Amino acid sequence: MSDKMISKVENDNVQKQVDVNSMSKKIKILRIWLLKISKTPDIIRENMPCNGSEKMVLENSVLVTFLRQLKSKAENLVTERDALEELRTQSKEFLAQQTDVKITMFKIWSLGAACCVAIFARVIIVSSGLLLTRLLFSGAHPFLWCKGEELPPDIAAGMNFVEGPSEKQNPRIGVILV
Repeated sequence: MSDKMISKVENDNVQKQVDVNSMSKKIKILRIWLLKISKTPDIIRENMPCNGSEKMVLENSVLVTFLRQLKSKAENLVTERDALEELRTQSKEFLAQQTDVKITMFKIWSLGAACCVAIFARVIIVSSGLLLTRLLFSGAHPFLWCKGEELPPDIAAGMNFVEGPSEKQNPRIGVILV
């Protein structure tokens, strides 16, 4: 078993040596190309005489290219800034709407609690269609009374605010719409 492991390690070493030799050859080739590339500007300068005005034109061209790149980056930054500002505005609007929803939910909860107390008294003051819908599906038989109308005499006479409704199963509940 140890002979197999030794053989495997030797094979791995041989393979790594081959890889190292291959990399060495590639590095030599790259060095040669780097030398050629580093000598290229000298060749261009030797073949192309540059007077002062040509040098300025070349420098201006490089500067204009650099400024165009800066302008492009600045435009991208402005676009990103505007998008970020829009997201901030939407976030503020969302938070305001979330606060409004919480306030509305609290009001509905408060009205629901008031509704439970008022059912015991057989009169409910409703300013929301949601509460009226709850009443209609609760099994009660509500009668409607709108602000400004007189209560029906049988209802007005039968109200007992202390003891609650006299009908046990399906109480008749007064709903006052405001």
